[in-house]
Amino acid sequence: MWNIWICRNAAIFEGAPFKANRIISRTLNYLHLLGKANLIRAGHWKSDRPVASLLTIPLPPHKISSRISIVKWIKPDRGWFKLNTDGASKGNPGIAGAGGIIRNHLGQTVLAFQEHLGLTSNTAAELKAIYRGVKLCIDSNIRKIWVETDANVALKLISSPSLGPWHLQNLLQQIRNLLSQTEFKISHIFREGNQVADFANQAYFNQHLTILSPDNITGIPKDLIRLDACSFPAIRIRSISTSNFS
Repeated sequence: MWNIWICRNAAIFEGAPFKANRIISRTLNYLHLLGKANLIRAGHWKSDRPVASLLTIPLPPHKISSRISIVKWIKPDRGWFKLNTDGASKGNPGIAGAGGIIRNHLGQTVLAFQEHLGLTSNTAAELKAIYRGVKLCIDSNIRKIWVETDANVALKLISSPSLGPWHLQNLLQQIRNLLSQTEFKISHIFREGNQVADFANQAYFNQHLTILSPDNITGIPKDLIRLDACSFPAIRIRSISTSNFS
C-alpha cells in the first residue's frame, strides 16, 4: 500500500507514469531488504512460504516438531456411569450423526447408540449426541452421570449460564433440563481418548436411532472398550511449527 501511495503521488505531483511493474519492483526490493535484515518472521507468511521462496525472499529457518502426550480414558467411581459422546457433520453443515457409549465403574458397556441427524452443524451434532446419551441414561434409570466429550465448544455452551446461540438455545435447554434430573459432572477428553464414541458415530449415514447392547458391539470398538477398561493409554501427537524468528 505504501508503494502504491508513493507512485500515485509521483504521478499526480511530478507527472511520473503510474506503472504496475514499478510498484511491484519497489515492493519486492523492500521485502528483500527486510529479509536480509532478519526483520521478516516466519509467522508473517504462515502457509505462504512457497510464495516467498518463488520470489526469493529470505525467511528464517522453519521447523516442524512433534509434541507427544499420553491420553487415558478414566473409569468412573463405583455407582457412577460414564457417558462418552461424539457428533460430526460432513460439510459443517452437512449430513450429520451422533454416537455414544455408557459404561460402568469397571469399564463395562451398559449400552451404546448411533443416530442419523440429517443436515446440521458439527456443534449441533455434538450437542445432540450429549442430549441423546443423557436421555438414554435417564431412561435406563441411571442418575449419576459423568459426561465426557472431545467437543470443547459443546462443553462450554452447556456449562455457561448464557442461553447460547439462538439456533441452539432450545437444544441446550433440553440438555440442561435432563441434567437437572441427575447428579452429573461434565469434562473434556482429547479425541484420542474418545475413540469408542468416535467409532459409534461413524455408522450414521443410513440409520435413524440404533441402540446397541454389549453383545452387539464387535470388531475394533469392542477391542477399544477392552483397552479403555485396562487403562491402556492412547498416544496424542501434535505438530508444532517453530522458527528462529517466530
